Amino acid sequence: MIATARSRGILGAILLLAIVAGCSKDGPLESIPVQTPVDTAYAYFQAFNNLDLELLQAHLSVDKQADPGFGGDWGFWYDTVPPRDFFGDVTCTTASQTATSAEVDCSFTAKKDWEGFARGAQRWRLDMNCVPPGPWLIDDWSRD
Repeated sequence: MIATARSRGILGAILLLAIVAGCSKDGPLESIPVQTPVDTAYAYFQAFNNLDLELLQAHLSVDKQADPGFGGDWGFWYDTVPPRDFFGDVTCTTASQTATSAEVDCSFTAKKDWEGFARGAQRWRLDMNCVPPGPWLIDDWSRD
């Protein structure tokens, strides 16, 4: 009986942490962890650097998963696959956040010229949404 009470306490703590850190389990793939919007942004850039299209798409809202401008298909918007480790020195900060939406500003260095990206410093804003208490999903982005 003590183990049962302890197990319930641990489960309650995990659920509370998920609600505080993230948003919902209604995301596209269960492999996406519930984490902060900033950590979601870092994971998105890492998936891009690793050329992991499935993981990249998993960080996108359902509406954006098939949108080639978000990584839905390398070959639609781009003539070539991006270089591996394209994004360097990625730094992200929260610009704004509510319970269901967030804006994350990220700066990075494009390591090479590629498809409209000039080598050098760049900035993006990632717009995210969630359905509590599950993962933050990228719904839009813009370049500064």
